[in-house]
Amino acid sequence: MSSEKTEQMTTTSEPFTSTYSYLTEEEKKMNEDYEWCLNDPDVRRQYGNQVVVAHQRRIWGAGKDHLAAWDDAQKHPDCPHRQMCVFVVVPCLAPASLDPSAGA
Repeated sequence: MSSEKTEQMTTTSEPFTSTYSYLTEEEKKMNEDYEWCLNDPDVRRQYGNQVVVAHQRRIWGAGKDHLAAWDDAQKHPDCPHRQMCVFVVVPCLAPASLDPSAGA
């Protein structure tokens, strides 16, 4: 790398921002489903400590492991293809999260 390019890189004070998205639209939707399963209180309350199969903010199946969750999901005749679903180990909702006054 030339010293001119090195100097430009070290003197730039602006943070690097990319204008490119490396995820397809379908991958973005899958990521949103994944985040929803991890963070939604209702999902965590109902499916905490289980693996769920999710697609388009719908839980298609749940079980003690990935295979059990997929077997449960396949009981639905309109279950999406496996490659379209996300498999998420859902964290349990902590008791403190249930009572908003517990942290006060």
